[in-house]
Amino acid sequence: MKSCGLPSVKKTKSGYSTDSDVLKKLQNEHPIVEKVLEYRRACETVFYICRRPNNMYR
Repeated sequence: MKSCGLPSVKKTKSGYSTDSDVLKKLQNEHPIVEKVLEYRRACETVFYICRRPNNMYR
């Protein structure tokens, strides 16, 4: 967060929070935030596709 110049919205015990609520608040602050959100959506989509019964990718 610091290296990208992003403000600290929420801190955890281990550092800055990167949960989706925080990232959505920071979306217009730096282009990397949108890329992280896109990546997470893609991973979630792949996870659910692969978990479907009778998945052709199994």
